[in-house]
Amino acid sequence: MAKLTMPLQLTDQLERQGVLENPQDDISCLCVRLDSNIGIDSSDLDVASGHDEAPADFSFEYLLNADSLRNTDPLPYVLQILTTVPGLSSFSSQIFMILSELYSNALEHGVLKLSSDKKNSSDGFSRYYEEREHSLANLKDGYVKISVKVTSDKNNRSLILYVEDSGSGFDFKSVNYDISNTELLYNRGLALLDQLCYKLEFSKGGSAVKAHYHWQVGLENQVGPSIA
Repeated sequence: MAKLTMPLQLTDQLERQGVLENPQDDISCLCVRLDSNIGIDSSDLDVASGHDEAPADFSFEYLLNADSLRNTDPLPYVLQILTTVPGLSSFSSQIFMILSELYSNALEHGVLKLSSDKKNSSDGFSRYYEEREHSLANLKDGYVKISVKVTSDKNNRSLILYVEDSGSGFDFKSVNYDISNTELLYNRGLALLDQLCYKLEFSKGGSAVKAHYHWQVGLENQVGPSIA
């Protein structure tokens, strides 16, 4: 019966291979006729205009303790969620830089208490990251909190990234935001954030920072975030 319902060319091929004489499993065959006159008229589909740019307001939070900090990199998970926000995926590289800088500062300087002064030479960079690896592997306590909030108002969108650590903070009022000094080998991260973000806010003595990132949707030829 199976041979009679199968297309002739397929039946011949299966017979030559001996499949029909001694089948090792059930055989299923589906024949689909493709007709150029068959199709879907997209005008009949009820799809709301601008659906891809629909508002998406939400918030979430990660709290990483010492065990999580030793074994987990939260940035890919946070970035994966944010790239689903309508319009924000176009700026994923900038968002990743902001997240990376905020998290690195919280982990390395806040929790691990590493000093950037070690980065004053190429050898210093190597020693710095060796110390980072050793300190992180032996971390017993501490935390980093990452809070994310996305809000929308018509075509205006806002991303607020809040990162807090268990460290003692730093003198954020003395930060030099001049990024033009190309001879400086370190301490340029906050200056970069100042360029990328609409606003930076420090609290809790410098152990917490809130980065505001604004962008707009529905604008053609947009190449960067809104700074208005």
